[in-house]
Amino acid sequence: GTLAAIGGTGLTIAQEDDSEEEEEEAESAEPVAAFDDVEGTDIDVLNYALSLEHLENAFYREALDTFDEDDFVESESLEDYDEEVQTAVYGYLETIGQHEATHVEVLSQAIELLGGTPVEEAEYDFGLETADDVFVLGQVLENTGVAAYQGAAPFVESPDLLSAALSIHSVEARHAALLNEVT
Repeated sequence: GTLAAIGGTGLTIAQEDDSEEEEEEAESAEPVAAFDDVEGTDIDVLNYALSLEHLENAFYREALDTFDEDDFVESESLEDYDEEVQTAVYGYLETIGQHEATHVEVLSQAIELLGGTPVEEAEYDFGLETADDVFVLGQVLENTGVAAYQGAAPFVESPDLLSAALSIHSVEARHAALLNEVT
């Protein structure tokens, strides 16, 4: 699963077709980066992105552990929407949370493949008291994420990593759009 997700980020698995022995070696080969990071810049940029993804991942994890679907349906933020939208939003938040967890996995593996050490998740105090707080803080985090990826893009040296970062950027933009709508 994760390697399939990473497949689009410029990672390859070494493969040899010349003999059975080489083929067996290829099947057991660890994934290797298909790009260089000579000065470490890409590792730095990826760790910057990973720090943000850790924050977002922890936020959605806490939000979904703290509030249930009814809390969101009954929130002031959703009171002007019909029941179908109100009930759908919780599923959207679950999906966003899954995206953030995947971003953490993919970025961590990319950093390791480049020979770096992924930054660890910090401890956060989001101060969430209501489901409306989730929408307000989520909007801030997602819009910050969109700006961070856009700002970091010029510093990415590898075209493959730039493509991956822009892909994550577009996902973050969709998250921001949802939260901008309901906040």
